[in-house]
Amino acid sequence: MASPMIPVPVRTITDDIVEAVIVKTLEELPEDATHWSTRSMTRQMGMSQSAVSRIWRALGLLQLWLTS
Repeated sequence: MASPMIPVPVRTITDDIVEAVIVKTLEELPEDATHWSTRSMTRQMGMSQSAVSRIWRALGLLQLWLTS
C-alpha cells in the first residue's frame, strides 16, 4: 500500500525578508526599548510574531538578550 504524498507548504518568507529581520535585530534598536521583542519586530516588519520567533530561533538570536 503506497503512502499518500504530503504536500510541502509554499514558503512565503523570502531570504530577503529573513535577512532584513536579522539585520534589524543585530544592527538597530527599537525606539522605546533596549532590545527587540517579537511583538516590536512584528510591528516593524509587518509579519507574524511566530515568523519572527522562528527566524530568531533558527539562528540562535533569542539567546542574545537572554544571556546578557
